[in-house]
Amino acid sequence: EAGDDDDEEEEEEEGALEALFAQVGAFDGTPGWLTIDAMPTFDKAGLGAPDVKIMHIFTTGWALGNFKGKRRGIEADYQVWYPDEVGSTTGHIWTQKLLAADYGRTRSWVAVRKDPAAAVAARRAAAAIASVGEGEGEDDEPTGIEGREAQDSGAGRGVWRPGAGRGRRGKSQARGRARG
Repeated sequence: EAGDDDDEEEEEEEGALEALFAQVGAFDGTPGWLTIDAMPTFDKAGLGAPDVKIMHIFTTGWALGNFKGKRRGIEADYQVWYPDEVGSTTGHIWTQKLLAADYGRTRSWVAVRKDPAAAVAARRAAAAIASVGEGEGEDDEPTGIEGREAQDSGAGRGVWRPGAGRGRRGKSQARGRARG
């Protein structure tokens, strides 16, 4: 009888997973991340590495989460933090069974690693954006919307302020040097 209950439970889980895939679809990758084909280990070199995340299927779609470690005292239960929404700094820790049998693109979870090529491309794009407008004027003041936002944000460490493009001397120092 106990064996029959286990078989029925497995069939229910398979049916639920099939229904979920019919609704959401199999994992087909996410921009900037590479799928790890073989299930990684549950340590700092595997799922605990800073460039590794977990993609898990939910009724709302595939979610990117941070592996937090094993839940104490419970076999195969692990804690994973998922943001409330994409890009959010708030979220919740979910306890999940991360079983080898459930690992893969057509199963309930998969691990992904940050794509180094995408990271390089993002840094190059950021550098290209930052270099736009360099050398256009004597004062090297920011132009466009970025310049207005910096002006509106006030003076502060790393923030453009009037006179900052004139080198280390402000207007009064420059006048004093010219007189003396």
